[in-house]
Amino acid sequence: MKKVFVLTKGDDAARADLIREFQDKKAFFELEWVFSAVPDLSDFFQGPVSDVIRQYSQNDFLIFCSDKFRFNPDFSQEHLDRCIVRAQDFKGDLMAGSTEVLEHLLEIDESLFWISSFKNPLFVIVFRKFFEVILNNDLTNKPIQYLTENIFLTYPLIARQSGSENISPSLRQLKEIKKFYLHE
Repeated sequence: MKKVFVLTKGDDAARADLIREFQDKKAFFELEWVFSAVPDLSDFFQGPVSDVIRQYSQNDFLIFCSDKFRFNPDFSQEHLDRCIVRAQDFKGDLMAGSTEVLEHLLEIDESLFWISSFKNPLFVIVFRKFFEVILNNDLTNKPIQYLTENIFLTYPLIARQSGSENISPSLRQLKEIKKFYLHE
């Protein structure tokens, strides 16, 4: 079972919605709530997240999500597990399950892209080899992706924004890029 650390300001409605979202995935995930003044994952390596990394430093990876996180309809545990293994094979530091913006990217295989950065991810995996980098750097006003080039993105995306049924611009971009690679 994978523990998911949910960053939240303590909004009871968001918490109830997220519990419902994970209801049919209880066999795979255990939620732990991390209260943060800034529950947005774009700045999530500050404050209480560092405490989580210190406490769970023996884990191979840690999963963080926003309380706005929702699974994409085509989510599968097997897909997530495959992406984790592939990102580790490629010495990944971070793996995002979503992003609002795509700049530079390269397809690694059918389910994984290397990306130069991410913006406002809803779901991020931090791999153990990167824990010390996070703990030993002041990340105030500095996006985490400036500390590494080893960032990956799942495909299809794992996450979507709460209340959003529309396809994200980044997913639209990825679908167009995938056509170029002729996998679909």
